[in-house]
Amino acid sequence: MHYWDTGDRVTDKNLASLERWTLDDVHMNSDQASNFASAMIDMTEMLPRLVKRHFSLPHLFIGDLNSRWTDEQRSAWISGVCQAISSGIEKAASDEALKRENSPDFRDRPKSRGEVVLEALEKFSKSRSRSDLGSLSIAVSSTNLQSEYRDIEKAYERKRPAPNTTLEGEIFRAISALEFHAERWFSMKAPI
Repeated sequence: MHYWDTGDRVTDKNLASLERWTLDDVHMNSDQASNFASAMIDMTEMLPRLVKRHFSLPHLFIGDLNSRWTDEQRSAWISGVCQAISSGIEKAASDEALKRENSPDFRDRPKSRGEVVLEALEKFSKSRSRSDLGSLSIAVSSTNLQSEYRDIEKAYERKRPAPNTTLEGEIFRAISALEFHAERWFSMKAPI
């Protein structure tokens, strides 16, 4: 596994996630193979052009084709995708232009849903206003982060803290949890 430090948190997370996928077992059923293909499409679409040029992946838009494949055909396709990802990872890891100190230009990378959530969270963290809490609610609405949001909302609306804590401590813990989980959404494009 490589340590990714391109200077772009989203790109680093997606490269690490792609690399982790190559370590998985290539024996998947058709539903798992469909999820695998979707994940590869999402992550590679989030890569900036400077990184994406290192990847030459086989066709990932397979629809329900893999449900008609034999287990051997499906495993061979997954293995081919994993080998192509591994090759792209190695090329990207050896590309000095992608290192943080060389200030790579990733402005062409689409904004992720995770970034939208983190921006709204940062705004709320600074202001603690009802309107920014509403903006945060909208930001998490297209994700599965509503539970973490509700924890922030409950802590924000409390009049008295739970035993052995402060209101500020409860809000801080809820904000930290949402911030941690928002990274899971770095592989998904933000809604337009």
